[in-house]
Amino acid sequence: MNGTDQIAAVASPQLSPQKLDRPIDRPGAIPSAEELREAVLAELMGEQLEIVRQQTELARAQRDVATLMDGVDRRLTATLQALRSETAQLAEIVGRSSDAFRGEVALRAAEHARREFAVSTAGAMDVLAARMERVRAAPSRKERLVDCLATAAMAAVLVALALWVIKR
Repeated sequence: MNGTDQIAAVASPQLSPQKLDRPIDRPGAIPSAEELREAVLAELMGEQLEIVRQQTELARAQRDVATLMDGVDRRLTATLQALRSETAQLAEIVGRSSDAFRGEVALRAAEHARREFAVSTAGAMDVLAARMERVRAAPSRKERLVDCLATAAMAAVLVALALWVIKR
């Protein structure tokens, strides 16, 4: 006999242990310890089943969140790679545009320098041509020598001016 059977035998000597194992059919009767234990176990099992169900739902939700995060991560990675590619192409285009702009500025500066040199030397070239005529027409050697030196000096000044304009 276990402890439940001994309590039942002392409390009601006319009931046998076999009678205690059956559910009580009488209304208002006090349930036995075994029935109470089974009721508590049934309630605990119900609560544990609810906890297992909630944990299963939580695990499913966590898997869904992980799947969503993985998808979002892949899309963000693809977007970042596309942005990096576009940025590299843009940097290349900007570099080429910058080089083209510098070339255009240099070309315009060279054209401006040529025009300025032509304007500034036009009068000097006329003077140089007149001096050359004077050298050819000069009667004496001394006058020819002075005119040649003056013409050479003027030509040197024109070359120096041309070099100065080109360097600018």
